[in-house]
Amino acid sequence: MRHVSRRGFLAAGLGVAGGVVAGCSAGDDLPLPSMSDPEPTVNFLTFADGNDETAFQELCDGFREETGIRVKMEVIPYADMAETLASRIERGVQPDVARVSDVASYKADLLDLRQYEPQSFQNPFLSQFDRAIHDGNRLVAAPSDVTVTGLLVNRDLFRRANVAVPDPENPWRSWKKLFGDARRVKDVAMSEYAFLMDVSLGHLSSLLSGYGTTFFDHTGTEVAFDVAKGTEAVTMFQQMHRDGGMPTSLFTQAGGRYKSAGEIFAAGQAPVYLAGNWQVVAYAQTLSFDWTVVRNVVQERTGAFPGARFLVALKHGQRQQEAAKFVAHMTSAASQLRLAATANHMPTRRDVRAAGATYGVHEEQMELFERELDEVPSNAWGTAFASGFTPTGAVLQGQLESLLSGTATPDGVAASVRAAAETNVG
Repeated sequence: MRHVSRRGFLAAGLGVAGGVVAGCSAGDDLPLPSMSDPEPTVNFLTFADGNDETAFQELCDGFREETGIRVKMEVIPYADMAETLASRIERGVQPDVARVSDVASYKADLLDLRQYEPQSFQNPFLSQFDRAIHDGNRLVAAPSDVTVTGLLVNRDLFRRANVAVPDPENPWRSWKKLFGDARRVKDVAMSEYAFLMDVSLGHLSSLLSGYGTTFFDHTGTEVAFDVAKGTEAVTMFQQMHRDGGMPTSLFTQAGGRYKSAGEIFAAGQAPVYLAGNWQVVAYAQTLSFDWTVVRNVVQERTGAFPGARFLVALKHGQRQQEAAKFVAHMTSAASQLRLAATANHMPTRRDVRAAGATYGVHEEQMELFERELDEVPSNAWGTAFASGFTPTGAVLQGQLESLLSGTATPDGVAASVRAAAETNVG
């Protein structure tokens, strides 16, 4: 997931493990390996949520058995990844491999994976990732799993309020209808809130996209943000926060009883939560009430918005060849099938997507997320992996804080986002 600092607000809703080191062999410690080590060692910096950590350990154990290359895995919170990796690169103590959600910020520091693993990286990934993973002719990242936003609903609360949960063929057709139903459930079932949204750029973009607009076009190189549609979306955002419909404190960083939207939903205190597929495996074992996944709002179009996690090898890491081999191993067809079965990861490879993956838990809900992913508009893909996505999103976040504090208006927010997109396009 978490999403409380402006620096870390791009968290896509992941629930992550805290700063621990998980070595693929017992007793591993943190120091970087010496080049004289009898056993080559790859240092892997990652974040994890749900069953990720266990699944990763199994894969790097298998990698060691196959290649004789040991992996030291350091797990840190998702919200700390960007700052930690940037700091280590600056200090010259970077890991060999890192898991990131934003490749654009690091491209100059990344290894061309094809330089060492040409056979493994002969265009195996979905075309939607092409712009994100390339730097000119260099392949600098491998998408390990893809994410997509979606709506989680508390069916117990809906039943208590006698309000119907939308089925896959009849989703909510407007944000107004969704919030109206959610508000009715809140009032009858007496939950604290009606609707929840993670403080993340992906979720805010889901709202914008549902209203028919994104920051950039399908290439990520042209501004596409429609101020009028953006104003409508921001107005809806403002309305949902009024009268306690949404927890304002999460967006204004004002502090409060709860630290995250996911915590509120897990407590049974809201009927609808805009989250994504990453929450399924975490909630499968923890929620005490009946819940399910429903489709994103289909207003002008679906609000489904994509994201991804990538594996990158650092250009100045100590084990470049071994690092590239490890990335190839972790993103192979066999590994992606394994991660789907053990951690509910949605695959990024063409062959695995075509054949279909079997998920470990909540297969039906995961199939719905697969359907949502297939319907993501092309400019949503282009925006999600554009170099200007993060800085433009930071402006949006700041403007929404001002909106909720009463110092900005919806049209002013939209105009500021348009100006930021024009500044950051590239």
